Amino acid sequence: MTQTSDDRLCNLDSIDAAAFDGTIIVTGGYGGIGAEAVRALHRSHPHLLILVAGRNETKAHAFAASLPLNVAGVRLDLSDLGDVEAFADEI
Repeated sequence: MTQTSDDRLCNLDSIDAAAFDGTIIVTGGYGGIGAEAVRALHRSHPHLLILVAGRNETKAHAFAASLPLNVAGVRLDLSDLGDVEAFADEI
């Protein structure tokens, strides 16, 4: 089965990006030092949209759900060029 950008990534159209002053993308941001970086960015930049991108969409969404509305989880497998291209197109 061939995947398209629609079923690889969360629906970024559901996020009102215009409500934020900018966007920060953190890869691997749902665990370890990446998660701490996201928490620090959220505290210091609450006016920015922070996208937590990682291969495990479930973990990315769960981590993002534990933080306020300016943090969203998205699927991004950096080892898959098609995934990277789809993500870049979506952004």
